[in-house]
Amino acid sequence: MKRDPKGDVNSRHRRDEHRRWHFEYNPVSLDDIKPFQIIGTRERSMISAIIVAASISDGHPAWLSHCGQVMADGRTVSEAVFPTHAYTPIEAFLHKYSTRNSRLTIMQLREGIYQTEEIRIKAQRECQLYHESLDSMQYQVSGLLPMLLTSILRNSNPFLKRGAWKAIPQEKEKEIYICSGEIDYGWSWLQRKINHDIFPSTLSLKIPSPQDVYNSDDTQYVAGTRKVYDR
Repeated sequence: MKRDPKGDVNSRHRRDEHRRWHFEYNPVSLDDIKPFQIIGTRERSMISAIIVAASISDGHPAWLSHCGQVMADGRTVSEAVFPTHAYTPIEAFLHKYSTRNSRLTIMQLREGIYQTEEIRIKAQRECQLYHESLDSMQYQVSGLLPMLLTSILRNSNPFLKRGAWKAIPQEKEKEIYICSGEIDYGWSWLQRKINHDIFPSTLSLKIPSPQDVYNSDDTQYVAGTRKVYDR
C-alpha cells in the first residue's frame, strides 16, 4: 500500500508496546456503508488531542476520538456535536477522509451478536428510535471533561478496577451526551436483552470512549483506517 506523505495520521512506522505498527488507509465508498454500522473518526482538533491524552492513562492511546451511528437509511450519521445534535450526510465524512483531513473507520456489530433474527429486527428498530429522539437536542454541558477526569482517577488508582457489568437503566439513557455514549445507549435494548456489555469502558466508569467502541470484541472492522501491527 502506498504510504501517505503527510506525517501525522498516516502509515509511518512507530513503536507501541515494543511492537512496530502503521496505519492503513483503505478506500471507503458509499457502497461500503450499510444501515446500523458505526463510524469512527479522528480529526486534527483540540478535542481529539484531549481525548487521546486522557486515554494514555490506561496505557492504550486512542487513535479514534469521535464516533457516530449510521441510521436506517445508510446515508445519514447521528452524532453528538456541540451544541446541537446533528444528522450528518455520510458524504461529509467521506470527503474529509479523501482529503486526509480525518481518519475514518467503518465498523459493524459482529455476526451472531443478535442471536436471532427477531432480536436483530427489534434491536435495530430501538436503535433507530433512540437516535431519532435526539433530533434538535441541545447540549448544555459537555460530559467529556467529567469522563476524562474519571479516567485519570480510575486508571491511576489500583483499587478502582472494572466491576461486573450492570444493564443501562432506560431512565438514565439521556443524562450524558457524549458521542460514544450515544452509540452505547442506542444499543442498550440489545444489551439488556442479551445481558451483555457490547462496549466495555476503559475511560469512564460506564460510558465507553470512541476507541472502546472500536476495540470491543463485539465490533468488526469493515473499511477505512485501521492500525496494523507488523510481523
